[in-house]
Amino acid sequence: MTVSSCLRLALVLVVSMTLASCITGGRRGRYTQAGIEELPMRAEPAAMFLAGLDTDLDGIVTRQELDEALDRLWASADANKDGSVSILELNNWRQHWFGTSDGWPGQFHFDTDGNSLITRTEFDNGIKAIFDDFDRNRDGKLERSELLAAAPRHGQSQGDRETDRRQGDRGDLRGGGDGP
Repeated sequence: MTVSSCLRLALVLVVSMTLASCITGGRRGRYTQAGIEELPMRAEPAAMFLAGLDTDLDGIVTRQELDEALDRLWASADANKDGSVSILELNNWRQHWFGTSDGWPGQFHFDTDGNSLITRTEFDNGIKAIFDDFDRNRDGKLERSELLAAAPRHGQSQGDRETDRRQGDRGDLRGGGDGP
């Protein structure tokens, strides 16, 4: 390829990209006919964990299903059966149930008194708080739509996503992130 051919090809690419940007108004992604951006959806590790508690496989996790799972979850967290969960045990439990020991919910979500040992009460309250965080309409059950969140926009940091989550913006396109 000659230099002039390369320059022509580069010019064609630049013009094409400029025209595409003009046509879409500089927007990326998919849009509805009304011009509303359709964001890709994702499920956080905690959402996948909660979905796994749906014992009757009806696509809805109820508070009763959550309560029925607490003994089993505690037994798996208190690996050495000493009546409390150490930080190491919690990290191992999170790795098993959430697929990662990093991110939310972390140690202080469960260890509310900060003594590095998690009691059964702290553990149960932490699990229930995870459920409550996803229960956007506060009806005591989690539908799959409540477990999904809009995928972060390109360039949004992990800290921004966690701040959004703590402030109630789960990216739920139905609720607009303002909560019930």
